[in-house]
Amino acid sequence: LTRIWYSPAVVAFFQVFIYSLVTTYSLMTFKKLRVSFITLLLLDLFVSINLINGLINVTVWKDVLYSILILLLTVLILNIIITRGEWINHKTHIIFLGFILANILLLRHNGLPVIILTPIVLLLGYKNYRLRVLYATVVMGLYALLIKGPVYEIFHVDTEFSQNYAIALIHPIAAHTSQPMDLTLQEEQYL
Repeated sequence: LTRIWYSPAVVAFFQVFIYSLVTTYSLMTFKKLRVSFITLLLLDLFVSINLINGLINVTVWKDVLYSILILLLTVLILNIIITRGEWINHKTHIIFLGFILANILLLRHNGLPVIILTPIVLLLGYKNYRLRVLYATVVMGLYALLIKGPVYEIFHVDTEFSQNYAIALIHPIAAHTSQPMDLTLQEEQYL
């Protein structure tokens, strides 16, 4: 996204757009469950005017998109349950489920249990659709490999460097570096 427009605003806009689509899809799923129009309207109003949704969705943070995709996966599983597995019988749904699972994996390392357990539970619960679940799992794997391989290479993604360790130390480091201190050049560069 930042290759299209080099600004954090494009990421925030994308998150708001995806959240809007997921919310609409969720409400449509509830409509299939014959939830009353008034209830759907009130739910939509609550989601729309909830200040926290507005603040979170414009926060540029990978956890925001991860959370949106977990919500979407929950609705997809609800659709599978509602249709007694028939939902996954369509090719586009197989690809969509695999795509969502792969993105959950790619966004967070703790998404691994989600992408492992979801196919297992679906395989156990929907025996007539095992092959379709396996196809979705293969789509997930191929998509994840495509992203971590050629796409990472094209965009020169540095997978060796991790900044995660510094998050817990960012405030003490900032306090030390903002005050005059006697640091060696090596210590200063490290901080």
